[in-house]
Amino acid sequence: MPGLSGPELCREIRGLKLPGYTYIIILTHRHERRYLIEGLEAGADDFASKPFDHEEIRVRLRGAERVLMLENELLEANRKLTAMNSRLQRTSRLDPLMEIGNRLAFEEEAAAFHRHATGRGEGYGVIMCDVDHFKQFNDRYGHPVGDEILRRVAAEIRGGIRALDSAFRYGGEEIVVLLNGQNLQGSVAAAERIRQRIEMLEVHRGPGQASCRATISCGVAAYPENFESRTGWRGLVACADQALYRAKAAGRNRVLAHLPDSPHVPQILVHNVPA
Repeated sequence: MPGLSGPELCREIRGLKLPGYTYIIILTHRHERRYLIEGLEAGADDFASKPFDHEEIRVRLRGAERVLMLENELLEANRKLTAMNSRLQRTSRLDPLMEIGNRLAFEEEAAAFHRHATGRGEGYGVIMCDVDHFKQFNDRYGHPVGDEILRRVAAEIRGGIRALDSAFRYGGEEIVVLLNGQNLQGSVAAAERIRQRIEMLEVHRGPGQASCRATISCGVAAYPENFESRTGWRGLVACADQALYRAKAAGRNRVLAHLPDSPHVPQILVHNVPA
């Protein structure tokens, strides 16, 4: 090859980002051991001297074919393993009943929201939602109806938030929502829209049985209004949880927000409390 030796060509090929492995056999009239070593070090897989025997080359090529077939099998197995790991990762972060993120997914996403907000100087909101009197649904209608209520409530919450927002099962009948780029006022408005959607929800219990209705209470906090550097995003969740507790104590089916005026003794903003 004028201008390019066999080992140099090997190095060129190995430097390329090819979709699969290239099996290289160097054919040369040089018999010295140093040329063999140079070719193998350059990336060749096999080495044959001229003049070569055709049957020998066919045998070497069949060996190359087996190597490439094995590599393809390994690549396919790796592709399937990667896909399986991806599915397992998604499943491990999904609540199977509500079909929203679970507690682990929430903590990961909350940390990411907080990093994004503090890095770019943007806000985000946290809404803690709890199904009112949920135990009574289970006691009166049974757990299958209770499960259906949780599924429907989660679906309504998913349908009432934007694509850039996220909902998670926090525990039991509690759902937490992260709102991207929202301040406290915007988060309160979003929580009220969610509350109204749930208030209109009817859950059918079966043929010939009257449907039942559910309501939720919501507590709201937001960054930067409720932010304390020592508590980070967990402090916002605690503020939203305090507001939720007060919303339930005030009569349920309402949205209350944690006001930033007094971080240690929360003042609560009441938004559109039902009559």
